Amino acid sequence: MVAPSNVIVGSVVWVEDPEAAWLDGEVKQINGEEVTVKCKEKSVVAKASSVHPKDPEFPPSGVDDMTKLAYLHEPGVLHNLKLRFDINEIYFYVGYVSLNKMIILLQPVLAQWIQNTHTLAPGAMAPGASRFSFPL
Repeated sequence: MVAPSNVIVGSVVWVEDPEAAWLDGEVKQINGEEVTVKCKEKSVVAKASSVHPKDPEFPPSGVDDMTKLAYLHEPGVLHNLKLRFDINEIYFYVGYVSLNKMIILLQPVLAQWIQNTHTLAPGAMAPGASRFSFPL
């Protein structure tokens, strides 16, 4: 697989990182399967399939309706959640978009985030809740 058609040299993208989960940066070089991305802290060489486009006009406080996201992928959703959380506006709307696959992929991340942000004791759950139970 080569780089996605909307990712070219100079594009702003998200690239997977083992320490930070996702880093944003600018594509500096595309060489078949490999994409070189210059991030703030370092340069990253990644597989083309693990590079996702980033909306350069993304609002600094995120969006309240995730259907407004230019790209609905894991780094975009997590970045929006972080921005909304930082301004204490964590509630958001996803509209009628089918997120079954995204919810399945994000279950461990969301479960950890919920556990870290609520005042319940570690491992405790709200009445009637069950771990990793999302309506599909």
